[in-house]
Amino acid sequence: MTPRENASKKWNKHNSILFTLAGLPRRLAQLTYNIHFLSTSNLAPPLEMIEELVRTLKEAHKDGIAAWDCHHQEDVLLVPWVLAFLGDNPMASEFASHVGMQGKSFCRACKVKTYDQHTKKGDEDAEIHRVAEFLKPGEPRSKSHTRAELTSQLDSAVKGAPSTVDDMAAQSGVKDKYFAHFVAQLQEAASELQQELQKKQPAKRGVSKSDEVKELLTMLRARMPENIFSPVLDIPDFDPNVDTPFEALHYAVSRQSTEGKETLKTRLSSLDTSGLGISPLRGHTLVQYAGSLVGRDFRAILQVGPAVLHGLIPEEAYEAWVALAHLGPLVFQPAINNLDSYLVSCQYATSFGLAETSPCRFNLRMLLQISWLQQPCGHLSGSTSRNSIYSFILQHTSEDLVQPVCTQRKVSNLTT
Repeated sequence: MTPRENASKKWNKHNSILFTLAGLPRRLAQLTYNIHFLSTSNLAPPLEMIEELVRTLKEAHKDGIAAWDCHHQEDVLLVPWVLAFLGDNPMASEFASHVGMQGKSFCRACKVKTYDQHTKKGDEDAEIHRVAEFLKPGEPRSKSHTRAELTSQLDSAVKGAPSTVDDMAAQSGVKDKYFAHFVAQLQEAASELQQELQKKQPAKRGVSKSDEVKELLTMLRARMPENIFSPVLDIPDFDPNVDTPFEALHYAVSRQSTEGKETLKTRLSSLDTSGLGISPLRGHTLVQYAGSLVGRDFRAILQVGPAVLHGLIPEEAYEAWVALAHLGPLVFQPAINNLDSYLVSCQYATSFGLAETSPCRFNLRMLLQISWLQQPCGHLSGSTSRNSIYSFILQHTSEDLVQPVCTQRKVSNLTT
C-alpha cells in the first residue's frame, strides 16, 4: 500500500493512496495495471483519507471477501493483510504517529535521540557516547509503545493540561496528527474556561478552578469518538514503526551542497552517460532546480557524483559521496536473491557511509534502518517512483481528481 504526497512546486499538492498485491513477482508489480487506485485529495489529510479504508480492512479481515476462483473453478474467501506502507519518509513518520526527522527523537523505527542527559556540549565522554548511540540502531519502537504514549498524552490533556501534550510528544517522539485535532479542541475549551474563571469565583462551593477545568474536559472527551488516535494503529497485524520501509532515494543524496555551480553544470552536461543506461544529463536543470528533482534525477546524480564533484567540494564531503556511491547499488536492488549475503553487504556499506559523514546528519543516520527493515519487507525498501504514473495523471487534473483515474481503471478492466 502506498500513500504518496506530491510536493512539487509545479503542481497543486495532493495526497493519493494506491495498493499493489504483495505476492506479485517484481516484473508484474511494476506494471501500471497492477497498481490500483484507492483515493486522492488535495484537501483532506492522509490520516483522514485512510480512516474509511481501515474500517473496510478490519471488516474484510474479520469476515473475508467472497470471490470466484476462475482457475480452480470454486468459491474462495479472500482475507487481506497489509504487508507494508510505501511512501517517502515524512509520510511514513506521519503514518507511524512520529514527530518526524526534525524532532529530538528523529527516528521512527527506534528511540535514539539527538541528545539527552548524558550528552552535554564540551564533554568529551558525552560526545563519545552520542556518536556511539548514533552509529547503531536504538531500542525499537512498536505500535504498543505508541499507543501507550498517546494514552499518556490524552490522560494529561483531560486532567487539565492539554498544553503539555506538545512537550510530551517532543520528549517521546510520538506525535499523532489525527489526535492533535482533538487535543486542540480540549486546549481551546480549557483556555476559554480559565479566562472566565479568572473574572469570577468558582460557581461551586468547595470546588477549585482546576477541578472545574478537569470536569469540563472530561465532559468534552466523553462527547468525542471512542477512538481518537490514528486509524493506522487499528490495522490488524500491522505495525507502522516496522512495516513502513525506509525510503532511501531522497535521503541518500539529499541536501549535499556544492560550490562552483557553473563548473558543475558543465561537467554534468559533458559527462558520457552511455555506459550507465541513462539519457544525457542536463546540467543546468539539475543544478538550478536541485530542490525539485524527481527519482530518476536522484539516481543519476548518485551514480555520477564522484566523477563530477572531484575538486569542487571539501575532501570530507567527497569521501561521503564515494561512500554513498557504494551504497546506492545495494539500496536500489530490483531483487534480492540471497537475503543473508545482501544484509551483510548492506551493513558494511552503511557503516562505511556513516563513518564518512558527520553524526549531525540525522537523515543519513536513517540508512542504519535498511538492514533492519529489509528483513520483514524485503526489497520493498528504496523508491516509490513506480507509482509516478498516477501522480502524472492527478497533476494534470483541475476540477475532478478522481474521475480520470476511475476512467483509466474501467478501460484497463475491459482490455485485460
